Amino acid sequence: MGDIITIQDWLLLPIYLVLFVIIALMYRGGLKDEKDRYYFMLGLLFKLAGGMAFAMVYSYYYHGGDTTSYWNSAKCLINLAGENFHAFWKLMTGNMDTQYLSAFNSDTGFPVYRNDAKAFAASRFLVPFVLLGAKKFLLSTLVMDFFLYFIVFRFYRFLRRLYPDQQFVTAIAILFIPSVLFWGSGLLKDSLTFSFTLLGIISLYHLIIKPTRVVRHVLYLGLSSYVVISIKPYIFFALLAAVLVWALVHYTKHIKGAFLRFALIPLLSLMMVGGGIFAFSQLSESVGGSYSGFDAMAEQATVIQQDLSRDYYGGNSFDIGDFEPTFGGMLNKFPQATAAGLYRPYLWDSNSIFMFFTGLENLVLLLLSLYVMFRVGPFRFLRQMMNDPFLLFCFVFAIILAFFIGITTANFGALVRYRIPLLPFFVFALLKIYFTNRKAKRAKGNNP
Repeated sequence: MGDIITIQDWLLLPIYLVLFVIIALMYRGGLKDEKDRYYFMLGLLFKLAGGMAFAMVYSYYYHGGDTTSYWNSAKCLINLAGENFHAFWKLMTGNMDTQYLSAFNSDTGFPVYRNDAKAFAASRFLVPFVLLGAKKFLLSTLVMDFFLYFIVFRFYRFLRRLYPDQQFVTAIAILFIPSVLFWGSGLLKDSLTFSFTLLGIISLYHLIIKPTRVVRHVLYLGLSSYVVISIKPYIFFALLAAVLVWALVHYTKHIKGAFLRFALIPLLSLMMVGGGIFAFSQLSESVGGSYSGFDAMAEQATVIQQDLSRDYYGGNSFDIGDFEPTFGGMLNKFPQATAAGLYRPYLWDSNSIFMFFTGLENLVLLLLSLYVMFRVGPFRFLRQMMNDPFLLFCFVFAIILAFFIGITTANFGALVRYRIPLLPFFVFALLKIYFTNRKAKRAKGNNP
């Protein structure tokens, strides 16, 4: 493979950075809170630094990988637009019929993932960023990071409105988690699904929890759902379940009167569960394949675990043990799978410098979890979580996603990328509960 980052990348980089700074300063000027302005610029700096580090690692250390395959596939689509716009448009809208795929030739290049609909979807969604990045790898990466950062920062501001007194906690969880900054800043599926999952949550809040600007948020939800479901449907399924729990707790908390609450909770629960099952069945049928239902998911999970015995992944794999290819069989592995999704690779799992830093971050996360649980206490921890519908959503979403990732992922390289969407929610919930509890203890100590 030739040079991935070329001299043209470096020559054009200052021009792109100047444009980024101009646009960022214009946006920053519209922020009223001084700390928000500070976190916006600092977060953008870290985001671009993460993207640059990612691009350089995959260019100079790995000399290619999934990210360059997505980039090359996006370039092939751009080239196709100049030769056969009709085929380009059909492929960009998800029609992967053979007659359109056969339009690629030696002049356009051949996409790597033309036989994988979900991977090809990622290439499709990366086309605008690669086009704006002059089809250069480093520039395309930074263009994507720059535009997706505005979605991430929008979510930061969303949480700021929900929790005005938790600005520092929100910034740490949403903007500055190291593995999210690195693995969520490359031309990968994960960068897209992470950002559009955040946009989907904002939209669901404004449609279900606090209806405002309905038309706008229906459009946002449609866009985010399309992106996430096209690439990683399981994230949307986890989000759907967590949002239903969020809505149920939110509305039951607002029912006045113990008797009325007692009478309506079963009805609301039945409606939420029934609606969730219906939505899942409709979505899973439309997605098809290994996501066409619980049984199909369980079968796929067992196939992945059996793959481990063939040693495809060398020392980079992990095994949570055998289980039956049924939904019940999967649930029997809930503790092992969830722990793997949240905290692995451990330090002793590391076999490279990059896995070592991930293992170090996971050690910090594990120690933080134990420390918060110890300082707050398990019963108070659960009570605070149950009293705050959004915190409950954070934990439900993180746990469901951790379980699914842990039971369907065979190697650490994939695991560290797949868990990106859950980390900000898990970290935010832990820190929010800890600081709320500490503030309450201080207030109690000052008012004996």
